[in-house]
Amino acid sequence: MKRELLCGAAITFISISLAAFNVFAESYTVQGTVTGVEPVYRTKTVTTPTQKCWTEEVPVYGQGPNTDTTGDMLTGAIIGGILGNNLKGEDGGGAAGAVLGGILGHQAGKNKKGQTITGYRQVNKCATSYDERTEEYLAGYKIGYEALGLRGTVTRTRSVSVGSSITVNVNITAY
Repeated sequence: MKRELLCGAAITFISISLAAFNVFAESYTVQGTVTGVEPVYRTKTVTTPTQKCWTEEVPVYGQGPNTDTTGDMLTGAIIGGILGNNLKGEDGGGAAGAVLGGILGHQAGKNKKGQTITGYRQVNKCATSYDERTEEYLAGYKIGYEALGLRGTVTRTRSVSVGSSITVNVNITAY
């Protein structure tokens, strides 16, 4: 008995639920009247590359004659003397370091060549910069209309005249 009662209740519940979800819909196409037209504007960012070029003069280096090595010899002797005194710890260590440093400094100076500017040449250089600006553009038209005593709006890319006819789809749904 309980089982039959439960089955009956379930069938009744399902029947009521299905009846509640019955939806009836109809669709009509009618002619409405345009009541207003308003342009719709949007903004966008436009980036424009700009190239700027200029001419620069740059030095041209050439090899000069051997430079005077006296300064290099003296620098080597001083550094050698300091190192000889501190490292060897004996009398005469500074003198031996100075002699050895002077010889090495003189030799290093003889091996280096002097770089001198022999002239200038013109070099073209360019750089690109980007300019940004904001532009406003016409994105479409907001069109107001009336059909069957109801008012609505739609956005379109083309304009229409106020008072002209517009096709309106009407959907009617009953529950």
